[in-house]
Amino acid sequence: MIITHPRQKRRLLQTTSRVTLGLLVGLLILGGLACLPDKEAPDSEPPEPASSLPQSSAQQRTKNVSDYAESANPLVRDTAVLTVQDTPADIKANSEVWKIWKINYWVANNISYVSDPKGHNYFAFAHETLQTRGGDCDDFAILLASMYEAVGLDAAIANIDTDDDIKPDHMTCLVYYPEDGDTFIEEEKIILEAVGLDMQVRIIYFDPANSRLLPEKYTTGVWIVADPTMATDKDKIGYVAHRPYKATSVIDIGG
Repeated sequence: MIITHPRQKRRLLQTTSRVTLGLLVGLLILGGLACLPDKEAPDSEPPEPASSLPQSSAQQRTKNVSDYAESANPLVRDTAVLTVQDTPADIKANSEVWKIWKINYWVANNISYVSDPKGHNYFAFAHETLQTRGGDCDDFAILLASMYEAVGLDAAIANIDTDDDIKPDHMTCLVYYPEDGDTFIEEEKIILEAVGLDMQVRIIYFDPANSRLLPEKYTTGVWIVADPTMATDKDKIGYVAHRPYKATSVIDIGG
């Protein structure tokens, strides 16, 4: 048997009480910390949906191709403006030839050809084609016409017969140039040399003086074909060798 002196017993009780109290306080503190919410890291991104792809446009879809042209859409306008900057030294600022060539070049090298949904003739708004970076011939035509209009040019969209059955099976953009085709080609050659591309050029165009389909507001100048999807050389505008290539109707985008 162990006999404890009364004074030793009091010290033991005091020590035990302090230890017990310390344990209780520690448990309370730890318990309180466990209940606190986790603090968000100061540089963390806000929550977002699982899908970050562009959502479908809320705009109403129609069968009229002109309804899909969007020259005043901020994304379309900004893309067009940024595209035509940095004019070559030998080309005047705001040159029509530069804007016509450069926008066609940008679209040809940044938008991929993707077919419509099977069994559907699907038109995409110009901003949708910019977001997805893909579309078929009508989507190319709509985007090109929108970008041309966005920088002050006049554009149209033409239905084209490419197999000589008098029925349209293709769509392209037409952009108006107020002088003749030879003048356009001469300035295009200067541009091609400045950017380091082959200077062999050709363009196809429609002449308003000899057409019953083109908008009647012009009797001079030419409507140049901007058709990267059928171009033999996509770096050059109007470089289309396919025959036949006949317009069956023309839709004026500029009004």
